[in-house]
Amino acid sequence: MSEPSIFISIAAYREFELVKTLRDAMDRAQHPDRLQFCICWQRSPEESLDGLENDPRIQLIDVPHMESKGVCWARNLIQKQYGGQTYAMQIDGHHRFAPDWDVRIIKMLEDLKRRPGVMKPVLTGYLPSYDPNRDPAGRDENIWLYGFDRIEPEGVVFMRPYTPEVAPKEPVASRFWSAHFSFSDGHFNEAVMVDPNGYFHAEEIGTGVRAWTLGYDFFTPHETLAWHEYSRKGRVCHWDEHSDWGRRHARAIARYRSLFGIDGTPIEDFAPYGFGTERSFEQYQRFAGICFEDRSVDRAVIKNIPPPSPLAHTPRSVWRGQLLRSHSRDVFVDRSPLEDPDPTLFLALFATAADGTELYRKDLDRARIDEYLADQKADQLFILMAFFSKQLPVRWTAWVGSGERGWLHRVDGEWPLPNGPSLIQYGESIEPAA
Repeated sequence: MSEPSIFISIAAYREFELVKTLRDAMDRAQHPDRLQFCICWQRSPEESLDGLENDPRIQLIDVPHMESKGVCWARNLIQKQYGGQTYAMQIDGHHRFAPDWDVRIIKMLEDLKRRPGVMKPVLTGYLPSYDPNRDPAGRDENIWLYGFDRIEPEGVVFMRPYTPEVAPKEPVASRFWSAHFSFSDGHFNEAVMVDPNGYFHAEEIGTGVRAWTLGYDFFTPHETLAWHEYSRKGRVCHWDEHSDWGRRHARAIARYRSLFGIDGTPIEDFAPYGFGTERSFEQYQRFAGICFEDRSVDRAVIKNIPPPSPLAHTPRSVWRGQLLRSHSRDVFVDRSPLEDPDPTLFLALFATAADGTELYRKDLDRARIDEYLADQKADQLFILMAFFSKQLPVRWTAWVGSGERGWLHRVDGEWPLPNGPSLIQYGESIEPAA
């Protein structure tokens, strides 16, 4: 019997951490000879792999960076090179690895297969962070689990990591799949092809739900096996160099909205990039506690209680009645009133319903205001408002006040109804679905 091998997918766009990532993955593995990297390297002519391009474990799909069509397109190209390896791992080009990560992750996956009802487990999640400028001292040593954050204005579900109060002793069930860390049996590459028509946002929720309906179950590791860099400091991204990125993004979101029926959008089947037949999309919604039609979630999702949702098997009308709508929006506030040196200055953010009900309030103190002023240099600061409620908001208010002088500068704005791009506007796809 041959030794287990790992097919490692890396979609790298002008990635300055790529060489260090590759070397660290090989140096920290117990069996580096069993690793097979496939890299869609979207690079400029002067960028090199510092000799690693000659390593037999590395297969390159070499793409001039200005010919790139985005990360989902790149991941799809890589999957087509899968050669029957035992396991499949998808990562980015900015990672660090724990000692013996390869044997530890394989054991973790194989142990999951012994759980009742788990046939096709996937280890996935947002890995703990590291700082390339302070490595290894800049590695977060906490265990990170994978939870819900918010639903964005266009309807995309966003996730976030969280640190549990009690460290788990085994992998934790998750609703979600992560694009920067996924480890599974190799057949994932053939069964769950990443939609090349995607762009960036919606890749994770789109691919994850499709995989779940194909019978895959997600688990977040209970031990840190690797780290990921999140800041993008000094990194050139695809959207920095491609003037058509906005259109690509909008068309990808329109496709996602039609696949999931966001905001009541008519549902389309995008086979071979649609849902599977082992479990239904409706079953996923009940399992996860998320109703995509009206952007609502149950309280277990908000509290990061692992799935399945405790309401999964209640009558649908009861389930829908228990859900809260997720709202999020960046609001813009003039910089000058916030530059007032008053040490008692604060900024109050409100969202109200049509009947005047206050749905949300958040107060930012002097220290938090100063953080926004330092981080953003434009004349207007954008501040995220995110909350849950039964009612729809219709108006937001940002009101500067002083502990000594009372209320000062106020600005109001409309909270738009949920919406997003449609296929009618942008067409059905960017690339042929072949």
